[in-house]
Amino acid sequence: MEITLEYQVQGFLLACVTGVAIGAFFDIFRVYRALFRCGKRAVFFQDIVCLSIAGLATFLVALAANWGNVRFYLLAGEAIGGCLYFLTFGEVTVRVASLLRKAVRAFTRGIWGKIIKPFGKWAVTKAHDWKEKHAEKKKVQKKSMPQEKIP
Repeated sequence: MEITLEYQVQGFLLACVTGVAIGAFFDIFRVYRALFRCGKRAVFFQDIVCLSIAGLATFLVALAANWGNVRFYLLAGEAIGGCLYFLTFGEVTVRVASLLRKAVRAFTRGIWGKIIKPFGKWAVTKAHDWKEKHAEKKKVQKKSMPQEKIP
């Protein structure tokens, strides 16, 4: 069965949109990695999930556009859509994530320096005083208790 040029163009545009969607989906992982520390194992599994979903999306595009036949123009459309996304919105997303990370870090450092750290020092001082007070009570109790001599 022949595919007309109109259907090929529609399939190509669908593939471009899918490439943009896959790029946006991958950016979710990029932002997560920028905000939180991820070990090598976590990055590996995140990449596996992302690539699996990208493969499923590619299969669905091929199924919708070309009855399941994978054609070069579909793969090229996805690649072009992904590149367009990463060179435009992807750069903005990474910059915003970087600014967000810096803002969160500055906020937490401010909270740490103004609230948590002084409270921690106060708590440590109180705990040390409490420990010394109870240590003195134990010494007094030991001295006041009569000692029995065992024959």
